Amino acid sequence: MLSRETSQYDDRTILQYLLGAVPEEDACHIDELSITDDGFAARLNAAENDLVDSYVGGELTGEFLQRFQTHYLTSPVRREKVRFAESLRTLSERAPDSSGRTAEVRRRIWFSPAFAFAVTACCLLLAAAYLLFENGRLRGQLAQAPKERTLPEPRPASPQTPESPQAPAQPPAALMALVLSPETRGVGPVAAIALAPESEGAEFQLELESRPLSGYRVDLKDLAANTIVWRSGELQSVARRDSNVVPVRVPASLLKPGHYSLQLKAIPDRGAAELLGAYTFRVIR
Repeated sequence: MLSRETSQYDDRTILQYLLGAVPEEDACHIDELSITDDGFAARLNAAENDLVDSYVGGELTGEFLQRFQTHYLTSPVRREKVRFAESLRTLSERAPDSSGRTAEVRRRIWFSPAFAFAVTACCLLLAAAYLLFENGRLRGQLAQAPKERTLPEPRPASPQTPESPQAPAQPPAALMALVLSPETRGVGPVAAIALAPESEGAEFQLELESRPLSGYRVDLKDLAANTIVWRSGELQSVARRDSNVVPVRVPASLLKPGHYSLQLKAIPDRGAAELLGAYTFRVIR
């Protein structure tokens, strides 16, 4: 079993994780490290790029090739990475640069953490601009609405039968909702949700960065305790305006004041669940 007191894993252990050759418990631990440890996340990203390069270049053989085909390629997201690497390799073979190096160097820049960070930052800026536009539009609609509404006159009671007292209507159960975008280190404030004492749950809509998959699972992590406190069943994505989201409802009894992370995972046909992203938020009571 992998040590849980250090994040210093050798390259072979990381390769076995990418090929689904580690136990589920250890895979969950490495998933958490890929979010909480920036250095480990960079190593994991570089190892995955090298693994894809080796497969595209025909360098994988034996057990490594078999596990790559039966585990790694079961994920639609990872198949997209392989197709992208194959396209870039084809271009690099046709057009080497003037210094003698091929376009393989440029492909590594595309897969680098810095490039991924820049793309994510641009997406967040576009999302923020869209939310500001929607907020202004809603404020304009509220300003045009009449301030006073005329209440209908009460109907007189029937003279034949006296009115019977009716029980007061019960208010609907309180349910808070929040739309979350994937976490990007150091970009934007942490979203906050305020829960009233009578709230029964909080509903989140997790925006997807890639096209919808067949099934998802969400783990609720208490960042202060660094533990998973709740796990959902199998979830499905739904279309929402110009994007796709995964809705998930969390019981309010689990949400104490503090910081949490919703870890979205894809459920493959075989093997361990694949971590797609983390959605951080703060609870206010």
